[in-house]
Amino acid sequence: MEKTKVQEIKEKIAINFILDKNTLLCKKISAKERLIYLARKYYSIFSGKNKIYYLKNYFYYDTLFSPAILQIYPTEIEKLSHAIDIKELKKSVQDHTKKLSDLRFKFAANQLKNVKEIHTTKKEIARMMTIIKELDSKKYA
Repeated sequence: MEKTKVQEIKEKIAINFILDKNTLLCKKISAKERLIYLARKYYSIFSGKNKIYYLKNYFYYDTLFSPAILQIYPTEIEKLSHAIDIKELKKSVQDHTKKLSDLRFKFAANQLKNVKEIHTTKKEIARMMTIIKELDSKKYA
């Protein structure tokens, strides 16, 4: 049975409310920041904005309910801080940066078979740098 548009929206709203509850219970950010985020989130959703300010950064998104995903972010950073060694991660960034440089040279010499590899490597570096930035700030430790 195929979902109707109304059912799909109802499910997304239900998920949003669950995430709102979890955000309000999250102790990793101040109560003031949690309430401000929720106000910004619903303002963004109802006004059709495509960016939201959260955890001292602007986040851009392309779908109406994307701000809900950001609410999981503080918890994920806390989990990562216990599982990741920052030194190892920084070494990995250096390795990926060298790999990116090599890929660019191969591309310039027309020797690169998979051009998407450049984009993928850049995204991996960005993800690692984001994690390093958050872990270094010790905001959630």
